[in-house]
Amino acid sequence: CMGNTEAYHVLYDGCGIMKNVSRALKVSLFFFWGKFGPIPRRTRMYTTYGPIVVPPALAGKTPTLEEIDEMHARLLKGIQIAFDSHKDACGYGHVDMKFT
Repeated sequence: CMGNTEAYHVLYDGCGIMKNVSRALKVSLFFFWGKFGPIPRRTRMYTTYGPIVVPPALAGKTPTLEEIDEMHARLLKGIQIAFDSHKDACGYGHVDMKFT
């Protein structure tokens, strides 16, 4: 979905306090706010579709790490293709997607 990063502001903790508290509590903590607290700001959001990524049939067996990595790479490539195909029409032509 393109546009959802404009709906909220997120607090980024450069000191690592939230990271340490999150690890101690074993839950991910993050703080965000919109127009009125948890209510998002009004913004356009665009849903785009890319190529279908079909996983191989496993027939009840557990996938290997190599199979998981290969499927993950195919999924990320599909997301990148969908973004690059539609970003100009949605007003994000100046943005480059980066996976971290």
